[in-house]
Amino acid sequence: MSALSFLDGPRAQWHDALTRVALYGGPEFKESGRGVVSALAFVLGLTCMFGLSLAFSSSGLWDFGWYLAFLSFFHFSEFVLVALFNPRDLTANCTLDSWCQYGARIHPAITEPFD
Repeated sequence: MSALSFLDGPRAQWHDALTRVALYGGPEFKESGRGVVSALAFVLGLTCMFGLSLAFSSSGLWDFGWYLAFLSFFHFSEFVLVALFNPRDLTANCTLDSWCQYGARIHPAITEPFD
């Protein structure tokens, strides 16, 4: 049992959700399909807009808003650069080595502004 086994639950739920979408969405919504990449890009865009709205409208959370905006733009730009320069390798997992390791790294970064 690894120290990061608590992250296996959300990963399994994410995989189950992708499987359900793949059943109804066709081949583009398989794990390596372009539909999953576009759905992730859409969520990143929503996160960026939410971060910008926090940055400009909230007096107490403006720094967290900028953090969310820059973080989501960074990951969106990863997808764009892979799509431009290496389109054959464009998948939902093309920029992340491990979702568990990423989850362990991003959790302290997101909770830091609230300390």
